[in-house]
Amino acid sequence: MRIHKISLENFASYNKESLNIDELGNMINVFGSTGAGKTTLLVDSISFCLFGKAYGEDEISSGKRVIRPNQGKAKAEIEFGIDDKRYKIIREVYKDATSKVLLLERIENEWRNKAIGTKEVQNFVENVLNMDYDIFLNSITIRQGDVVSLLEASPSERREIFLKLLNLDFKKEKEKAGELREKIKEEIQNIKGRLEQMNIEIEKEEAIKKEIKELEKQLKILDENKIKIENEKNELEKQFQEIQSKYNDLKTKLDKYNENKNKYDEIKKKEQKYLKDLENLESILKEENKLQIKLNELLDKISKLHKFKEIYVNLEIAIQKGDTFKKEIDRLKKELKDIEDAEEELKNIDEKKSKLDELIKEIKEIKSNIENCEYEISKIKAELEQVKRLKDALENANVKERRCPLCGSTLSEETFDDLFHHFIEEESKLKEELEKKMTHKEELNERLKNLENEKDNLNKFISKEDYLRKIVNKKNDI
Repeated sequence: MRIHKISLENFASYNKESLNIDELGNMINVFGSTGAGKTTLLVDSISFCLFGKAYGEDEISSGKRVIRPNQGKAKAEIEFGIDDKRYKIIREVYKDATSKVLLLERIENEWRNKAIGTKEVQNFVENVLNMDYDIFLNSITIRQGDVVSLLEASPSERREIFLKLLNLDFKKEKEKAGELREKIKEEIQNIKGRLEQMNIEIEKEEAIKKEIKELEKQLKILDENKIKIENEKNELEKQFQEIQSKYNDLKTKLDKYNENKNKYDEIKKKEQKYLKDLENLESILKEENKLQIKLNELLDKISKLHKFKEIYVNLEIAIQKGDTFKKEIDRLKKELKDIEDAEEELKNIDEKKSKLDELIKEIKEIKSNIENCEYEISKIKAELEQVKRLKDALENANVKERRCPLCGSTLSEETFDDLFHHFIEEESKLKEELEKKMTHKEELNERLKNLENEKDNLNKFISKEDYLRKIVNKKNDI
C-alpha cells in the first residue's frame, strides 16, 4: 500500500490542508515542535480515513474528537494505491449526525463508487490490507511516546516493546505449537491404522476384482436403464411443455375473461342507471301524452265556443220562437261545464310550475357539482404530471449521485428504490382516482341532459297557460 495524497478540512488543528506525497519523493522526514500536528497529519488522518478512529484509541467516538473546535463537522480524504489499482476514501464526521464514508476506485481516469457506508468500507479495507485497526497501529505506525521508549530501552526491554507493537505472544504460540504437535501425533497414528487396513484390503484384491467385474455388469445394466429413464424424462418434459403451453393459453383466456367480466359489470351498472332514467322519461312522456289529450279536448271545446256566438244569435231567434229556448239553455250549461274542465287543467299547470322550479334547482346543483368535478380532475392531472416528472427524474438520475428530485440531497440505494416505488404507487392511485372522477363527470352530464329535456317538456306544457286562460275568461261572456 502506498499513500499518494492526504486532504484535511476542519480536522483537529488543521483548518484546511492538502499534502501531495508523490511530489515529495520516497523518503519523507517531518520536523516540528510537540503539538504542531505532525502525528495528526501523517497518522491520525490515515487511521481516521481507513478505520474511522484516531489518536490510537479503539472507541468509535474517537472519530468525533477530530472535529476542529467551534466547527460542526470534519472531513478527511486520502488517495492510496495497492499494486496497480488506485483508491480514494472520503470520510466526514459530524457532531450531531451520523458520519459518512465513501470508497472510490479510479478506472479509466474516472473515479467510480466501490463501497458506501461504514461497514462496506471497513470490510474492503480489512480484506485488501489484510489487517484491522489494532494491527495497523502496532505494525505500520509508532506513536511518538513509543519511539522514545524504544530508543532508551535495553535489548530485553526493546524486545518486549516490539512484541507489544507487533502484538506477538511467543508463550501462546508455544502452547499452540504443542497442541499442533499432539494433533500431528494423533494423525500419524490414524495414518498407521489406515495403512494396516489397506494391507488387509490388498489381500482381498482378487475378491474385489471379481466384485468389480460384477459391478461393471451391473453398471452396464444401469447405463441401459439410464438411457431408458432419460428417454422417459425427455418424453415427460415434452408432455410438461405441452401442458405448460395449455396452461399459459388457459391463463391468458382467464385473464381475458376477468377483463371482460369487469367490463360487463361496469356496463351492467350503466344499464341499470339508464333503465332508471328511461323509467323516469317514460313517466314524463305518459304525463305529456295525457296533457296533450286534454289539450286537444280543450281545443275542440274552444272550437265549439267559437260557434257560441252563432248559437247565441240563433238562441235569440229561438227565444222569439219560444219552444226552442229551453234546449239552447241546456246546451250553454254543457259549454260552461267544458270551461270548468279548462279551469281544472290550469290547476295542473300550477303543479307543473312547482315541479319545474324543483328541476331548475336540481339542474343548478348538478352544474355546480360538474364544475367541482372538473376542478378536482384538473387538480389530479396536475398532481399526476408532477408525480410522472419526479418518477422520470429518478429513472434518468445518475447512478453515482442518486439525488432526491425534491430537495437535491444524496439518497442511499435503498432509499432511492423506496422513493421510486412510492412514485409508481402514487401514479397508479392518481390514475385510478382520475378515472373515477371522469366517470362521475360523465354520469353528471348524462343526468343534466335528462333534466334539461324534462325541463323543456314542462316549459312546452306550461306555455299553453295563456291559451287556456283565454278560454276560461269567456266564462263571463257566457
